[in-house]
Amino acid sequence: MQTNIFAQAATMLRKKNIDADIGRFVDFMDHYQAGDLIYPSSVHRELRMDVATVYELMGSLTAQNYLTPYLQIHCPSCQKYTGYCYKTIGEIPAEIFCPNCSYADTCAINHAIVVYLVD
Repeated sequence: MQTNIFAQAATMLRKKNIDADIGRFVDFMDHYQAGDLIYPSSVHRELRMDVATVYELMGSLTAQNYLTPYLQIHCPSCQKYTGYCYKTIGEIPAEIFCPNCSYADTCAINHAIVVYLVD
């Protein structure tokens, strides 16, 4: 398994002149390994970083093939993850049934959150 995945990306992130502490961001990201999911809300919460900045950093890492974005569907009724995860908006079906509470979600796209898979 590749180590220091994000340390390799630090130089590229610094060149983008994003208003963020790149060193702190990279140190936090180094806790993740290939195959892990990263929730932007976790980065925001742990680093007290602006949400827009978090998504800008994640977008830069996605463009360099460090991360792959996915859409996770959460149930609006019980607030739990449904187990459904999609690569594109077009893959999300019109109706999804929550395996946790049996709620029939007819607008699942409204309950999708972006997560990132470490490549």
